[in-house]
Amino acid sequence: MYIAAPASGVLKVLSVKKGDRVQPDALLFALESESETQQYLQAQHQLDVEQSNLADLQSGRRTTELDVLRAQLNGAIAAKRLAYSKLTRNEKQAKSGAISEFELETHRSDYNQKAAVVEELQNRLSADKLPARDAQQQAQTARIEAAKSALHQSQWALDQMTRYASVTSQVFDTFYQVGEWVPAGSPVVSLLPPGKHKIRFFISATQLPLVKVGKEIKVILQPGTAPIGATIDYISADAEYTPPVIYSNERRDKLVFLIEAKASESQAEDLHPGMPVTVDLSL
Repeated sequence: MYIAAPASGVLKVLSVKKGDRVQPDALLFALESESETQQYLQAQHQLDVEQSNLADLQSGRRTTELDVLRAQLNGAIAAKRLAYSKLTRNEKQAKSGAISEFELETHRSDYNQKAAVVEELQNRLSADKLPARDAQQQAQTARIEAAKSALHQSQWALDQMTRYASVTSQVFDTFYQVGEWVPAGSPVVSLLPPGKHKIRFFISATQLPLVKVGKEIKVILQPGTAPIGATIDYISADAEYTPPVIYSNERRDKLVFLIEAKASESQAEDLHPGMPVTVDLSL
């Protein structure tokens, strides 16, 4: 298992070394994450802004803004009353011929204008007490969901700069030292879980009838020690030439077949990559 981070950075922490055994959730390494931290904070601030905007849309105008409208309405009502008083007086004077019809129409028009202003301010005050229309609130809700997605993405990117072991395993190798620049996607640590150990051996074509997938075999790690059990899970379909170095009692055949077997996780702890073993097919 090659453990890497999706982004590049300087290696700040390397908590393991080659050959260590680690448990799940054990810290493996951490890269410098200043950029990812700032992006996360920016996404968090943006979400706060969008949520505040929605609350503002749902609550209508603020009290101070409504007070301004009420003051304007009170002034408009006073102006309307004055215009009405003038209109009433001038209507009486027009009946007696004291003023012309044109002057009367001028005062009537002034009153109508003042009444229209009062009506407009009353409507504005009633509307501003209400929350924003449903479509505006829905659009703002969508902006909040987008901000949440951006926050989750930035949180994931930040978390990926610190990597932990996912399973019990052995540290097979490390590829960088603290202070080195690690490119994005480049493995820093390789892990070998117990269940991934393979016992690889070769047999001749005449021995093929002795093996099949699922067959139990014996594997002797050292002479004089008790064998461990393993199960064959792969038989190569292609023959190949005998490699230059092969651990077997005989090298009579020039063509051999690769066999792979797996031991149980409890017994695989005694297996080490590259160690020679003796395989007994007689089980």
